[in-house]
Amino acid sequence: MKIIIVKNKISNSLKTRLKGVVKFFDGVIDIEFTEEKSSFKNIPQSKYDFVHIDNTHKYYYSVDETWYDENISKPYQKQGYDVAILLLRERDWQYNVYNYDNKIDTSITVGGFGTMDNDWGIEEISMPYDTRGAYNFNGVKLKGDKLTWTIIHELLHRFYEMKGLTDNTHKCFLEGKPEKCLEDFKENTKVILTRVLRYGSRGDDVKELQKLLKINADGIFGRQTEKAVKSFQLEKGLVADGIVGQKTIAKLLS
Repeated sequence: MKIIIVKNKISNSLKTRLKGVVKFFDGVIDIEFTEEKSSFKNIPQSKYDFVHIDNTHKYYYSVDETWYDENISKPYQKQGYDVAILLLRERDWQYNVYNYDNKIDTSITVGGFGTMDNDWGIEEISMPYDTRGAYNFNGVKLKGDKLTWTIIHELLHRFYEMKGLTDNTHKCFLEGKPEKCLEDFKENTKVILTRVLRYGSRGDDVKELQKLLKINADGIFGRQTEKAVKSFQLEKGLVADGIVGQKTIAKLLS
């Protein structure tokens, strides 16, 4: 799993913290991190609605998805990365969560954000460079580095999505046992196609796609795979763009 961390206006190395993340997933998911610095200014924000774990509707503001696609997802997906993490300074991060009466909910904050519309076939995460104090998820504190746990938390969400599994991240963290999530990945080895795949995508889901297309399954969406996808799309009366979205997936599995 190739993961790029784009540190916007942050010079500190994450080497030690990322070793902790790799150790957490060791033996279950192989991770290769790369750090890069950036200096984006005036990153646009958009409003996002969500249902909190107490089943109440709330909203918050975070990095605009269209901006993320053009500036992070598109260039790094072409470089073969599976996951992109945009790390922002605390002063540039919007922590506030709002109730639908537009009042700030002081009981929770936004510690990270993963987009759901991964149009470029790369999992997208934004989070603050927040290292102050202990990691605290809804009152449950974990020993260890705060930023390391935040990265692990957000990656678990993305890995569940990539595998097409029920996301138990919050359940495990509320129990104070995030390592229990790893059992889900050990027990469920079947890969389900859920994210958009295109030229440059990598991973087990690409390998599953290649098996369905009856071509060499190396897990890398190269020109051969793109050509096979276009041929399949033409055969099934779909737009032959070489991009594997929900319509193509439905035809592959029918």
